[in-house]
Amino acid sequence: MAAAGAANVSPRWGWAWILLVGVVAAALFGPTLQQTEEDSGAPAAQELRLRGPCDPVADICIAVDGETTLKFSIEGEPRPMRPFPVTVGLEGVREDDVEAVLIGFSMAGMDMGPNRYRLLPQAAGRWSGEVTLPICTTGRTDWIAQVEAFVGPAVLTAAFELELLPPK
Repeated sequence: MAAAGAANVSPRWGWAWILLVGVVAAALFGPTLQQTEEDSGAPAAQELRLRGPCDPVADICIAVDGETTLKFSIEGEPRPMRPFPVTVGLEGVREDDVEAVLIGFSMAGMDMGPNRYRLLPQAAGRWSGEVTLPICTTGRTDWIAQVEAFVGPAVLTAAFELELLPPK
């Protein structure tokens, strides 16, 4: 028997109170915990311009900004769910200043999940890696490759459109 004056609350309402307290705490403290790019100390991205239309599967695509050149290419026959090699080359920067080269793949208007890879350094200003992209349930094969090179205090970025071959 419950003690006199004790509230008899079902476990279902206990969870509701916990949820309510969590929502109120997030509303009160969430904005103070968020950090914007401006106050995070993160370097601003420097977007390199594509030299012209290109297909990284058939050619080496080139993006430039002043003396800096970024080259991107894909080898073989890239298909969904099959690994394929990608290569990024950097010219006009000191290799020792390059902290990391990352490549992320996305699809316009479609959430394809995280598809981000860290490329490994090779000889003479080149970075490469193997990439495996998922199959789009709608059958689309158009992707955007976003290359990011962390060079000293700067982040060099370039976006390249590409088309995968249909799955086998």
